[in-house]
Amino acid sequence: MSNTALRKIQCTESTEDAMEILAKDGALIISGLLSHQAYADLRNELDPEFAQAGFCKGLFYGEATKRIHSLVRKSKTIRSMIMLCCQKSSRLCNSFSVPTATRFS
Repeated sequence: MSNTALRKIQCTESTEDAMEILAKDGALIISGLLSHQAYADLRNELDPEFAQAGFCKGLFYGEATKRIHSLVRKSKTIRSMIMLCCQKSSRLCNSFSVPTATRFS
């Protein structure tokens, strides 16, 4: 991965563009996957969890980090997001993981 900031693309951009960035940089940010309503729903579902969670301790996570486990169980929106991402990104994931996996078999 390069030393530059992560590149950002819109979810409407081509899989090929995303693959090119992933191959070069190892990571990217895909914007536009969540609607404003889904974001609001997510906040409503998880704000109580964040309010109850304490801050992490130690150097690994940082003192300003809160960790919440079992998000799939706690959030209907997370479950919907996972299904949406699986549908939208299956080609991207398959394109990236299958060639990588075959290198190590």
